[in-house]
Amino acid sequence: MDNILHNSFIFSNFTKADRVDLQPIRQGYPDSPSVFDNIYRGNILIRDNMKRLSFEELPEVNSERWLSLEDLEGEVWKDIEGYEGRYKISCYGRVKRLHHAFPHLGGFRHVKDVICKTHKSSTTGYYMYSFNLDRNAKRKTIHRLVAMAFIPNVNNLPLVNHKDENRGNNHVDNLEWCTAKYNQEYSHVHERAMSQYKKVRQYDKDGNLVSEYANTGDAAKAIGVGITSIRAAVVGKIGSVKGFIWRYVGEENIKAKKPRHRRVVQMTLDGTELKTWNSIKEAARAINRGDSIILNCCKGKKPTAGGYKWKYKDDYGSNKGTTY
Repeated sequence: MDNILHNSFIFSNFTKADRVDLQPIRQGYPDSPSVFDNIYRGNILIRDNMKRLSFEELPEVNSERWLSLEDLEGEVWKDIEGYEGRYKISCYGRVKRLHHAFPHLGGFRHVKDVICKTHKSSTTGYYMYSFNLDRNAKRKTIHRLVAMAFIPNVNNLPLVNHKDENRGNNHVDNLEWCTAKYNQEYSHVHERAMSQYKKVRQYDKDGNLVSEYANTGDAAKAIGVGITSIRAAVVGKIGSVKGFIWRYVGEENIKAKKPRHRRVVQMTLDGTELKTWNSIKEAARAINRGDSIILNCCKGKKPTAGGYKWKYKDDYGSNKGTTY
């Protein structure tokens, strides 16, 4: 075994049974802790002298280089469980369909090796691939395939976490097995930790810089709001806080989420403001009319709706009236 260790044996060749419990083996070889520490960190696929590309050095997913059959530097491939001999997954998250033949029109059709294009879910942000074996299609997430192939799950944990919070980064070094509770709380802990060290800028709604703060906590204290509001604003989860736009320094291009509803102003026919409503639906319900007529009025397609004039609040210059 010592010869294997000193010859930098590639531990990806371990079988699943070999990886059930490596702690007794580690204790038996105290002179080689770094090798076995790499196994526990999930880096079981690399020799101690093998260079592996970082996520930043990898080509863009589904780019020409990404889809090339030529291996990337330091790339290691392993069979995908349940698709042995048909598909492989790499430590960088690339999927390879292997050469095989299948019956076709009385003969056989040969399919060459190919790097498969993966699909990014518009709802979850995870990269996925639909495997087709014997006319049985199954969609699987890339990060879980990488973890299953390369990272020992000795405690049989159910989920895979992205350490940097980037769901597009399926590099093996960025993944870890975890519990549901850990996965749920990780993003909040990560966000709180980062917010302590990142400077925050305050802008008015015209984009003019108002002030700069050492962190989100200082910004929250300065304007008298909870820190969670500033944290949500700096990453674009909400549009503004106390009428101001907030961004981390260096991340000013983050787009804020558009509000689901726009407030509308109800006016008399001579233009006198009566009320401001939180949404068109709320206003329509109050005057017993359909949403569409007020919407058309706000867009300028109709002059009035229900005997009143209407404008979106952000298009209306006056601050008079009562807000409901």
